[in-house]
Amino acid sequence: MGATLETLMVKATTAKEAAVKIINSSTDTDPYSGWFNTCDGYVDKTFKMREDEFEDWVLENGEKRTLYVIKWDTEHYFGCAWCAC
Repeated sequence: MGATLETLMVKATTAKEAAVKIINSSTDTDPYSGWFNTCDGYVDKTFKMREDEFEDWVLENGEKRTLYVIKWDTEHYFGCAWCAC
C-alpha cells in the first residue's frame, strides 16, 4: 500500500462544502484508487498557514487518507491529500 499526493481546487463557500466536493469528485469505489475518495476526513487549514506554505506542509506533515483544505480566494478552496493506492 502506498500513497499519492493529489491536489484539486474547487469552487465552494465553506471548507466542509469543498471537502465534500473533493472527496466525491470520483465515482470509483476502490479503497486504493489513489484519489480523494480514499480520504476519510478533512482538516481546514485556512487560518493556520499561508497559501504558499500549504502544499509543502501537506507533503511533509500530512497524514495518509486525510484531506487538507485551505481557502484560496473568495470563491475557491484548494485541497491536498496523501491518497491511498
